[in-house]
Amino acid sequence: MNIQLDTHQHDWNRFVSEQSGHILQRWEYGAVRQNMQTEILHLAFYEGGKIQAVIQMSLHPIPYLPWKVGYIPRGPVVRKNFSEDAWLELFKALTQIAKSQNLAFIKIEPNITAHTDEQAVWSQIIQKLSIPAAQNPRFMNATSMIDLTQSEETLLQNCRKNTRYYIRKAPRENIIYEEATNPEDLKDFYSLLSETADRQNFQLGARPVTYFESLWTQFRKKDQNDCNLRLFFAKIGTERVATVLNFYDQNTAYYPYGASSSKARGTAATEGLMWHAISEAKKSGLKMYDLWGILPTENKEHPYWGYTFFKQGFGGKTVEYVGSYDFPIISFAYTPLQYLEKLRRSLLKIKPH
Repeated sequence: MNIQLDTHQHDWNRFVSEQSGHILQRWEYGAVRQNMQTEILHLAFYEGGKIQAVIQMSLHPIPYLPWKVGYIPRGPVVRKNFSEDAWLELFKALTQIAKSQNLAFIKIEPNITAHTDEQAVWSQIIQKLSIPAAQNPRFMNATSMIDLTQSEETLLQNCRKNTRYYIRKAPRENIIYEEATNPEDLKDFYSLLSETADRQNFQLGARPVTYFESLWTQFRKKDQNDCNLRLFFAKIGTERVATVLNFYDQNTAYYPYGASSSKARGTAATEGLMWHAISEAKKSGLKMYDLWGILPTENKEHPYWGYTFFKQGFGGKTVEYVGSYDFPIISFAYTPLQYLEKLRRSLLKIKPH
């Protein structure tokens, strides 16, 4: 395979869409990260004059050390029926790029669902190349997917009983829903997000308000059938008490961020707003609503069980992924760097997506 750096944005996004790639591998998301001063590599792998795979990879310097770490969220994006030999060629080429960039290792979190033919091929590759499972994953290993092609009545019936109760209660509480139309609305969104982070004892990490302003700039489109960002609020009286941020891409709505204030407690605002966002996605003609990240199995003692339980209340199907992997480039540095990363994430209270 031949590698081309920084291929054209239109060609890149067209390939990602054709292969049902994840929104985090779209060119726009790379632009968001670049606006946050993160180095981004766009790698396109060609054979026979056609793109066979693309990788959008962020590069992260390791403080006080001469190396960087590469990160590939929900990628690589490859052609359907990508063979084992093609994967091996891709990793060979990726190794050359990694060495030229002085990467210690690359964290890879593929958009490959478990129990599929693609997983069978992937399993052979990681075994042949001795690629270990990541000790410090960035993404949750599962999500909940709601099939929006069902009738609204069926969607509501699929919800957990108490979730349905709150959805139906919201109109009686005079909960008002509104959609943001101005980037100034991000101030209220970020205020709610910060309050939620404080209440649940986690840090927003590398997510200042300027990150969300960049998301708005890159993804907010007038044509909602294209890749788009939509931001919703629930109001009690005149006060915004809950928020949901959705990405629309291809046939899927994604739910990466949601938050609420303490004033939403004991009300139907959060359930009502989520149902409103799901209904809006259905009205827009989308087919799936991806709740982004949940625990794959019930674990009431886990710190992420609270939001997993909330998301599962909307009746989606649990979809598991193959997981997170670290591709070592400088073998002797890999293990000590994992200990340092685990310590850093613990001190900063960073949670997976």
